[in-house]
Amino acid sequence: MVKTTKTKHQNIFKYETKKGIKYQLRFSALVNGEKKEFSKASLNSISEAKSLYADWIYKIDNNLLENSQKVKKYTLSEYYEKMKEFKLAASLWNENTLETNENRFNKIAEKFGNRTLTEITRIDYQNWINEQYEEFDYSQSTVEGFHRIFMTVLNDAVAEDQLEKNRLLNVNLNKIGYKPKKKIVNIEDYYTYMEVAKTVLPNDTYTMLYLGTYGARRGEIYGVKLNAIHFFEKDGVEIAQVDLFTSRTKKYKNGNKTKSKKGERIIIVDSYGAMLLRNQIDYAKEIKKNLNSIMHKDDFIFIDVESGNPVHMDKMNDAMKIVSKKCGIKMHPHMLRHLFASASDIVGVDGDSLRDFMGHEDEAMTKHYTHVTKESAIKVMEQTSSILHPHR
Repeated sequence: MVKTTKTKHQNIFKYETKKGIKYQLRFSALVNGEKKEFSKASLNSISEAKSLYADWIYKIDNNLLENSQKVKKYTLSEYYEKMKEFKLAASLWNENTLETNENRFNKIAEKFGNRTLTEITRIDYQNWINEQYEEFDYSQSTVEGFHRIFMTVLNDAVAEDQLEKNRLLNVNLNKIGYKPKKKIVNIEDYYTYMEVAKTVLPNDTYTMLYLGTYGARRGEIYGVKLNAIHFFEKDGVEIAQVDLFTSRTKKYKNGNKTKSKKGERIIIVDSYGAMLLRNQIDYAKEIKKNLNSIMHKDDFIFIDVESGNPVHMDKMNDAMKIVSKKCGIKMHPHMLRHLFASASDIVGVDGDSLRDFMGHEDEAMTKHYTHVTKESAIKVMEQTSSILHPHR
């Protein structure tokens, strides 16, 4: 019998295999008044285990468990539709996620959609990948996107005992000559970049970048509303909490709630960030006043000076290109998020606290924010600021 050891994540255990560390999820729950044991081994990551736990809990709570255990010879397309229905019903996917996954899965389905799950072989899949490069000249990042949704479907089928195991995990996704995009800059280049940004960008755009240095996504920054900002004092200094409950994207230009409660997170910014936010609020109110309007509590704070409408979706990208051209250091909005994560790792931010601060990658065991998580967010801000904003 394999010996498992506890991880710091509830109900998740790990064990050694010849192929490396694997994880097991096991827990008990009441089903129709009867205590039942749930267990699944051979999981590849803690995130996979947490995702499976979230699925199981949802099905237990909604009396869907028995139906999900019936074995059927699904085709790939049939199982995808089944999984999609569940993901949407459980609010694990939103419309943006659905659209992305649909587009990627449709490409996979052209070849494999009508095959049963057990009929899809690794050699057929490897040949298909090679074909995407040779005949269609897709980029590696595009093929990796196809692969992610394919693996999501197959791993879900394994978790639901509709497939014995995912045999397609070890395919080769490498494209000859592929060079991944640079996602991070060194810290000295970052300092230079932000100093140049401060001198060449308008205050509102610089404030957006500053929020990005605390791990906020571009859409979340565009989605900040007046009632999402809470100023408070700590040790005699004013800092600010920003609720990232709304996101503006090209599909949802007027804002959309996060796809589930897991996305409702907060960040804490330092005193300089709080000052920038106060100035931005005053600036937005002045814009509204000049347009014979007033600022409402649920209005976005980043708005166009001429129309008063929310800023254009390319505003941050365009601004960062200007800075890059000025200083010769290429950066884009998501690189700020990567930099924040790297800085957090350097200063030893606790993994769970960092996941909360940046937004969970999985759905399991997520709770509403409490005073405890606010204090945790303050600690994350203080630790990372020592690297990202040492002069503030």
